Amino acid sequence: MLLETIGQWKLRAHFEGKIKPQRFDRLGLEQIIMFLFASGLIDYPTYTIMMEVRRMRNNVVHKLWEGLTLDPKQAKTTINLSNVLKL
Repeated sequence: MLLETIGQWKLRAHFEGKIKPQRFDRLGLEQIIMFLFASGLIDYPTYTIMMEVRRMRNNVVHKLWEGLTLDPKQAKTTINLSNVLKL
């Protein structure tokens, strides 16, 4: 979430007055990283590192989900929490 938050801040500042700030709230991390790169706000080595961090984060999250065995009520609570946390 840290990369998403910082990326959104940078995009909002860069596009201030051109794009409504709320539009950036809907972007996922991959979209934020690509938008930062396409806008010239990060260079290619930074883009590559950020995409690798995103990939590693996704692997961890998906491995955790695969290992969980929850009853339906716990699963619904966990899914709702993950949506709030943007996992």
